Amino acid sequence: MGRMKTAIYCRVSTDDQAEHGYSLRDQERSIRKYISLYEDEFIDEIETYIDDGFSAKNLERRDIQILLKDIKDGIISKVVVHNLDRLTRSIMDLMFLIEYFEKYDVKLYSLKEKIDTDTAIGRFFVSVIVLISQWEREAISERTIRGMDQSSLEGNYVRGMPPFGYELIDKKLVINDKKAAIVKQIYTMYYFEENSINQIYHYHASNHNDFNFIWTYDRVRRVLNNEIYTGLFKNKRLEIRNHSPAIISEKLFKETQEMLKIKNRYNSLGFIFGRKCYNSKTKENLVLDSTKKPNKTYYYYYDRKENIRINEGLLDSQVGKWMNVYFKERVNEIIVKKISAINRQNLEIKFVEELMMIGAITKEYYLSAINKLSNVAKNRIYDIEELRNNIQYWEDLTRNEKIKSIKYSVDRIEINLSTKSIEEVFFKVE
Repeated sequence: MGRMKTAIYCRVSTDDQAEHGYSLRDQERSIRKYISLYEDEFIDEIETYIDDGFSAKNLERRDIQILLKDIKDGIISKVVVHNLDRLTRSIMDLMFLIEYFEKYDVKLYSLKEKIDTDTAIGRFFVSVIVLISQWEREAISERTIRGMDQSSLEGNYVRGMPPFGYELIDKKLVINDKKAAIVKQIYTMYYFEENSINQIYHYHASNHNDFNFIWTYDRVRRVLNNEIYTGLFKNKRLEIRNHSPAIISEKLFKETQEMLKIKNRYNSLGFIFGRKCYNSKTKENLVLDSTKKPNKTYYYYYDRKENIRINEGLLDSQVGKWMNVYFKERVNEIIVKKISAINRQNLEIKFVEELMMIGAITKEYYLSAINKLSNVAKNRIYDIEELRNNIQYWEDLTRNEKIKSIKYSVDRIEINLSTKSIEEVFFKVE
């Protein structure tokens, strides 16, 4: 094994740069200056880890993951950050990191808070600082939400850009007559004339592009789903009638929602694999085809150039081996996260015990906290067992469930037309 290194970790998010002026260069310069002042303590070679444009809400960051791997591999002996929220803004993640550093005998230094984790009291102060910081952010968030709700009750629109059909004047929605006429036309075309959303989108993309507004399928759908057009403002906490001037009637909006649901149910009875099937040789998308018989509809996937079509039932019988492995892998991913949460829960129990040992909390709080944390851990263990026992197989799914599963999980299915067999299933990457 080579010589151990000191890690400099810097992070900046887009919001940090915009709102607080944080700079990766300034962070690194300050850390290097600190290291040079205490050069007797920092004699190891320096390795820099930079996460540019990443939030600290979790540890899903490229360089911090590399850092954790290097620590596990025994490369790093010390980690130095400008301040703790560069490392994480989550008390649970911080406790995980402290435990991780302790496991691999790595010291953590933070310039701003002037603390390290070489001692139990140092670890205690780190957890308290982040806990207070987390509480402060949550308190600010609550005050912001209360302020926005109060502003909404006063008739103000607090969701940024006004919906198409309105202008925002003095924080209130005011009808733009020309745009409102198009909103009414969209409802008329969908509900009364029974045009599809796709037809409406193409019509308006061709005929109404004079408002510096690009029509898309999703934008048409948002118009049909937005209850503000009836004058109703709604969020998780409030429901304010006559909040804004109405463009359509409440009756038309409700009946349109019913029609949307009916059409969604109808569409769900279509092809299981939709437009996911491709010729493995040419990479061309296969055409959808169907034949209706008196008691049944037969679905096919067709290649015009090679004049070959494959029955959906044949693909259905083959795809199960890929889907079942995928289901199991996804469930296992959740189980791993739940196990990690249990470990963090145990770490939190350890911290509460440390607080009790140094006399920082009352016995009553200690007993209450330990009881709550222990119960949460037990429930998670029970959840893991339930999850393992309820994995579903492709063969058990209904037709509608299969359609939904393929839609949300599969990117493409490549088919060998010569053997009429699936060669590979490619899943969506999150």
